[in-house]
Amino acid sequence: RVKDNKSRGGGLRPRLPPGRYFLELFSGWSGLSSAVHMIGGRIAPPFERDHGPAFDILSAETQTMLHFWLRNKVIGVLWIAIPCTLVSVANNSTSRDPSKLSDFNSLLDACRSLIICARKAGCYVVLENPRGSRLWKNARLRSALKGLTFVDYDCCAHGASYRKHR
Repeated sequence: RVKDNKSRGGGLRPRLPPGRYFLELFSGWSGLSSAVHMIGGRIAPPFERDHGPAFDILSAETQTMLHFWLRNKVIGVLWIAIPCTLVSVANNSTSRDPSKLSDFNSLLDACRSLIICARKAGCYVVLENPRGSRLWKNARLRSALKGLTFVDYDCCAHGASYRKHR
C-alpha cells in the first residue's frame, strides 16, 4: 500500500513500505519478476518499453526516477537483460545500421549510468546477456562492471522448457 506524506517542499510524495525491491529492466514477459514475487520477494514494476512510455529506459524522466530509486536505496537488486537483438553476434544489422547503433549506444550509456548508481547504493547488480555477446566488448560498460563476479548459466528465458545453447 502506498501512503502519501508531505515532502519538505510542501507537496505530497508517495511513501513506499520499508525495505528494498527487486527491479527487472527489459523484462519481456516479466517471468523473472513473477518468480521473485512468487517466492515472497518485493518487486518494483518490471520495465519493458512495450508497457508504455513510462517504462522506456531511454526516456530522461524514466532515468531520473530510476536513479532516484537507486540513490535512495529503494532498489536492492538491479537485474538488466539488455535485448540480445541489439548486440547479437548472429545479428550483424546493428553494426551496419547507424540508427540501430545509435540506439544501442544510448541504451548502453543509460544502463552504464544505472549500474554505477546501483553499485554506489550497495545494490546487487546483474547484467544478463549471452557469453559471446558484443555487449561484453564495450570498454565503457566493462569499466562499470569491474570487480563484479561473472556467472554463466544456461537458458536466459526464466521458466523456459528448453536449454538455450551458447
